[in-house]
Amino acid sequence: MHNLAVGRSDTMPDINILPVKDRVTPRVVERNKTCLVNISVIARDTLKTLVVKSIPLTPQNYKEQFEKSAKSMERGHILESLPEYSGDDDISCNVNPVSLEKERVLSEMAEETRKVMTEVAGIIESLKDRSIKHNKNLDDEVKKIEDIDANNNIMEVKKLLIGELQKIKQDNTSLKQQLDNTTKDLEENKDKLEEFKKIAVMDPLTHIPNRRALDLKLLNEISRITRYGGSLSIVFIDLDHFKNINDSYGHSVGDEVLIAFASLLQSHLRDTDYAGRYGGEEFVILLPGTDREGARILAERIRSEIKKKTFMDKKKSICLKVTASFGITEHRDGDDGKIILERADSALYKAKETGRDRIEDI
Repeated sequence: MHNLAVGRSDTMPDINILPVKDRVTPRVVERNKTCLVNISVIARDTLKTLVVKSIPLTPQNYKEQFEKSAKSMERGHILESLPEYSGDDDISCNVNPVSLEKERVLSEMAEETRKVMTEVAGIIESLKDRSIKHNKNLDDEVKKIEDIDANNNIMEVKKLLIGELQKIKQDNTSLKQQLDNTTKDLEENKDKLEEFKKIAVMDPLTHIPNRRALDLKLLNEISRITRYGGSLSIVFIDLDHFKNINDSYGHSVGDEVLIAFASLLQSHLRDTDYAGRYGGEEFVILLPGTDREGARILAERIRSEIKKKTFMDKKKSICLKVTASFGITEHRDGDDGKIILERADSALYKAKETGRDRIEDI
């Protein structure tokens, strides 16, 4: 871990986060709200069209129909304003104001799409119930007609009516099957959407929030404090001499240590706390409603438990003792995400420079 004033390691890229007031202007907020309303309208029309036309609900079909719906509703300009993924799968990439704002808009879009899917699924379920009732009514009518005892002309009409009613019943049965299939597709897509949302903010190794999630959460907490007041502390953690573990025992053992440490970290958090892997062997804890002294108490509990714990590999053939260094700071008026993280990182650098396995705060 290196002091930000001197330079940073590869595992700790710089964060380019502007102050909240410079990052999100009223005009941007209003434009995003309008964009989301338009997207919601287009999404509803898209799903309705796919269901009515019995078009399979695949991503490609949805994309094509979404574009058609947008253009037919004279809202084609929305397509140009939609955020696009950069295609970079590295969760440790630099974060800038534009990408953070895109992440926020994409998250809101995903939530709106989920709501639309839920609503459409409810409508389809209602149509299925009506279809079942309609079939029962048709069965009753057919039975009444079959009981008519009249002359040949009436019998001829009777046959025609029975034939037509049977066709309607068959159509209803077919529609019900299509609705069942569509409902199943919608449920699967909704589950996939939830899974994608989790993957986007989850560290694949430790299964705790990743850097992207931490940066977004920090921005939200700073916005909350700016508006309502309160306290917020940050704890920056770095496992001491972790490179030696990878070099001596291999990355698989190092991964097991990271997983075990992440689990230990989570066990010390309150429901309101938020912790994640920031990159490599670095972890960050966000502590809303906690001052610097409270953060130090928590850090000391974690530090002492790590020092006492023996980390073992899956084969139980390697036993490791691991320590960690901690840097703490508390939010101050005027802090943005970059400033507060730099200060916490400076405290961590001080802890490592003065012997490791210790806590420093600034």
